[in-house]
Amino acid sequence: MKDWLTLIVLAAGLSMDAFAVSLCKGLTVKRIDIKKFAFAAGVFAVMQGIMPLIGYLFGSLFLEYIDNYLGIVSFVILLLVGGKMIYEGIKTYKNKAFDGEAVQEDKAFSVSAVLIQGVATSIDALAVGVSLLNFSINIYVSAPVISGITFPICMAGMFLGFKFGSALKAKNGLADILGGILLAAIGISFLFAR
Repeated sequence: MKDWLTLIVLAAGLSMDAFAVSLCKGLTVKRIDIKKFAFAAGVFAVMQGIMPLIGYLFGSLFLEYIDNYLGIVSFVILLLVGGKMIYEGIKTYKNKAFDGEAVQEDKAFSVSAVLIQGVATSIDALAVGVSLLNFSINIYVSAPVISGITFPICMAGMFLGFKFGSALKAKNGLADILGGILLAAIGISFLFAR
């Protein structure tokens, strides 16, 4: 049960980058378009599921060398990824980077833009995949769970961006800070788990 709760919190933390991008996408639309929202959320969700799988498979190649240190390796990876998210979130929040630039809706939801953003927001999940070696839950179950949690979070982000537009522009960055804190906390728990 503890690993399931950890997996859910981990998935929510990983999805915060995609949530922040989804908020920004929601700010660009003049009306709700479920197909565009579902496409973007779907791409983000698939990428968030694939990247940990790749990281896990790559990490398993070196498992015999890192097995005794897996808790420390997981702690370091999650602390670095979480710290990076917190840093970027604080920087974005302070600069209000999105506040000055309007993005056209067509460009925001183009296939190339969504694919690039999907990869960019899931790179952290690649490194986190190594941490999933610590889990009792099979990676082939964990990856779809991560995707399944990311999809509604991204959909919610786009709806919130559309609904609360200007108020959210000033808060951009908070999602990354929250996600970073969650990942760092999970990393600390891995340090004491083994």
